[in-house]
Amino acid sequence: MISRLAAAGAPYLGFSAGAMVSSREALTGGYRINGVEVCREECSKGLDAVDIRRGLGLVPEDVHAAQAGTLSRAVGAVAAGMVEWAVAIDEGTAVVLESAGGKEYGVMGSGNCWDIRHSGGDPTVSVRAAG
Repeated sequence: MISRLAAAGAPYLGFSAGAMVSSREALTGGYRINGVEVCREECSKGLDAVDIRRGLGLVPEDVHAAQAGTLSRAVGAVAAGMVEWAVAIDEGTAVVLESAGGKEYGVMGSGNCWDIRHSGGDPTVSVRAAG
């Protein structure tokens, strides 16, 4: 229902878990990919392997990136082919989409958004600051 409303133009705003479930493929936790640690175990939400679940399909993202040390988890998930695109979002920061499911976005707030995309062999990471 939320996905349909957002696709029809209704605004959606989520914090922490609410932001996490808004993504196409939600990085719900875990700290290892193929047995290799990609972030601190404290950020795993009690899971060993990085777990990706179907989300609302509005944006590609992982939250609390710099503050929780999960940027590396998002990069690892893209590098391992678990997801094709991820956006790791710092606390106090928001992704602003023109339309649900779009690939272009603005950034607002006090932190950065880390855009990780699969580009052939290796992932490409770029940072977008609020402007």
